[in-house]
Amino acid sequence: AEPIGVLYGAYEVLKRYGGIRWLVPGDDGEYFTVKPTIAVPEMDIISNPSFEFRTINWAAASILSPIWDSWDWMVRNNLRPFEGHHTYLNEALHDGLAARGAEIQAGGHCFSNLLGGNNLGGKTRARFKQDLETLYREHPEYFPVINGRRVILENQKYQPCTTHPEVVRIMSENLVGNLREFCSQSPAGRYRLVNDDGTGWCECEKCRAQDPADETAGRLVVTRYWSFINQLAEKACAAVPGARINSIAYQNYQAAPKHVLPSQSLSTVELSYNSICYRHALDDPSCLANRKYYQQYLDWAALAKQHGYRLVAYAQIDSLGAVNMPIEDVFVHDIKLYHKLGIIGLRPQLEPVDGKYSDARSHYKETWYGMWQTLYLFTQYAWDIDRDYPSIYEEINTLYYGDKAWEAGMRDFRALLRQAFQETPGCYGHGHSSPLGRCLDKPGVQDTLLRHLAAAEAAAAGDPDPRALRHVQRERALFARTWEKFRSDYLANYREITAYRKSAPIAIDGVLDEPDWRNADVTSNFKLTRGDGLAKAQTYVRVTYEPEAIYFGVEAMEPDPDQIKAEITEHDGPVWTDSTVELFLTHPDLGASYYQLIFNAKGTVFDRFVRPGSDPDVAFE
Repeated sequence: AEPIGVLYGAYEVLKRYGGIRWLVPGDDGEYFTVKPTIAVPEMDIISNPSFEFRTINWAAASILSPIWDSWDWMVRNNLRPFEGHHTYLNEALHDGLAARGAEIQAGGHCFSNLLGGNNLGGKTRARFKQDLETLYREHPEYFPVINGRRVILENQKYQPCTTHPEVVRIMSENLVGNLREFCSQSPAGRYRLVNDDGTGWCECEKCRAQDPADETAGRLVVTRYWSFINQLAEKACAAVPGARINSIAYQNYQAAPKHVLPSQSLSTVELSYNSICYRHALDDPSCLANRKYYQQYLDWAALAKQHGYRLVAYAQIDSLGAVNMPIEDVFVHDIKLYHKLGIIGLRPQLEPVDGKYSDARSHYKETWYGMWQTLYLFTQYAWDIDRDYPSIYEEINTLYYGDKAWEAGMRDFRALLRQAFQETPGCYGHGHSSPLGRCLDKPGVQDTLLRHLAAAEAAAAGDPDPRALRHVQRERALFARTWEKFRSDYLANYREITAYRKSAPIAIDGVLDEPDWRNADVTSNFKLTRGDGLAKAQTYVRVTYEPEAIYFGVEAMEPDPDQIKAEITEHDGPVWTDSTVELFLTHPDLGASYYQLIFNAKGTVFDRFVRPGSDPDVAFE
């Protein structure tokens, strides 16, 4: 048994016989009834977890945040802190993390670091950039071919030339050096061997020759990725026996490999499917997004059963937490499904409530409170997959909101919130575009939710535990900041443009001098995709139509025309790397599907039809 098992056992005694619960991190989430004694019978109880690996992946906060409340909450609820190498070695954090049984990881999105010799991320950003630039000048052949030329690695966009033997040698040697240093400091740690966090891969002839025809058609690099990972992992494990290296299935190599098997030297493979829909269950056949991911889970599970791979499920639920999504029942369903498929670990992502954040990210502290039921239930089912959902759900909400407020309105509020979310058309998760403002489309739902909150607040005012009122009021504030704000934004940004029927021929020449363009309505005031303001250089759009075609007239203002980039000339090539205009076209009958068209100044077009959960149809013309 590991020392952390002693902690789990001690806390289990307090929970089972003392009635103590830790619902959220900190004193705010600790619930117990004071007793003169806690009677513990003499007996032997053996309890092992349903999932071997149970943790939370922290996001947005500083990696040196002293999140003691969050770490304590994890251990008290049978999770294990899983922290980065530099966090663990920090003198202010090391002893406390060790006492809590933290497991340590190094690596990550590390291809550039391994090529540039940034061992365990020890170089300053400026020094590392300088070293990469020097290597690029001396050996451009180590770097990827993108759009016909070798480019330097920057901002995690691209990967090195993974078929160059010197790249394999350099990265393998640096990986071995990393592992020796890391294992000497954290013998039980894990090294995460993953590509740079971008989907750009080398387009040289030798690299592209690794891609089977079925992967080339789908713009996938599954075979290429695992072939390269296998070389690095096997060389490293031979040089550093006992090293634990894990990798992931992600981005354009998510699918279970058909042409090469991951190396047996890998300790785990994490299925990192960021865009799973949490409005629907993973195995819901009606969900277009999850249909793809569920099949990939089935394929990986079959591969794991045949070859003994150990799989971990990653869940990016933090994109939901920022908007207060009631996904607890769907997530518990998915956890049970993961267990049935033989998954051995769970790693949802969220922001710690006690983390240190930049001013721009300060609102992330509230994320936990919008997702606390989901997180607590995750801890319960990660340990015991056979827990009783209704009894746990009633217990924790009665404690958190107080029995008076739960009965008076909070139970009905949560039920209606979940119903409104799940009945809204479309998918919802990281990267899905179903407008959250639509969740309150149904007449009367918003008013009813507010009445439930008001009734709960009135009841909580008489609760002897002052936290009950604070928690209901926090729920009201979260609802205003998320659901109501998204609703008002949705209504404020809804715009109509009238398209009149074309009355005369139109030349596709970039000159909008025909009568139909002069008479067309104009829409403008486009907003920045990041931030709240309007674009300084505005775009003006006109639309006209005939039964067989739609015409768009676009005037895109550019104060410095010499900066317009237009290099791509191949149809369906990577036009988005140029200065472009993009159109997204959909219709209510298409659900979350849409047509995407991208144009550069040379008239080169990239067009495709996109369905959630399916590979985009680039063959669409």
